[in-house]
Amino acid sequence: MSSIIPVIIVFLAMLIQATLQLVPGGFAIFYHSALGKLSAKRADDISLYYILGVEFAVSLIWLLVYAVMYAIFCTVPDFNNTVLTWIMAGIFGAEAVAVFFCYFRKGRSTALFIPRSLAQNIRTHARRAKSRKDAILLGMFVGLPELVFTLPLYVISAMQALQFVTVPPYLVIILYILASMVPCFVVRAYFRAGLNLAEIERRRLRMKQAVRLALVLLYALVAICVINLGVMQNG
Repeated sequence: MSSIIPVIIVFLAMLIQATLQLVPGGFAIFYHSALGKLSAKRADDISLYYILGVEFAVSLIWLLVYAVMYAIFCTVPDFNNTVLTWIMAGIFGAEAVAVFFCYFRKGRSTALFIPRSLAQNIRTHARRAKSRKDAILLGMFVGLPELVFTLPLYVISAMQALQFVTVPPYLVIILYILASMVPCFVVRAYFRAGLNLAEIERRRLRMKQAVRLALVLLYALVAICVINLGVMQNG
């Protein structure tokens, strides 16, 4: 059982990454704006470069976190100590509470926790982007304000990857990157199916409470799994 829990933890981290809303929200605004300025074919083309920017950012952050975890724990013989277990469990428990109360702003909108000035800045850059370079840069940086919720995911997935014996770390990062790209491809599929931004936003609004509860549950499950893993490994 203890060999399955790390896999479950990584899987849950990927699900959370795929459920968060800032990156796909920025992508929807960007794609809508591109359709208004460019041909449908051109807009569809540069949308892939936004996703490429997301991929690059996730890869870089994950590898940096993995390198830090490796540098720390390669010199520490007791990787699974009780203090670390409770610290990580506490962080994910706190994230569950923060997601419930803070991730979405109050009211009938899909507005997120970031300051309004920052949200406006993202909208402005998303609307102005009209080249592949613009799209890549936007994709790279749009998710950074969400690090308060995603950084623990990078840390816990990197920590588990360090302990895997049969699963190579590169497979973990590949799957993690794919999970982070899924919501953008879903939004892209909506546009390609003929939906406009208003219709997509209405769908996101209808899913708002379900997304909030899913995130709370997923963060809480990671906390529980971390505790169970610590108990199994430390007695």
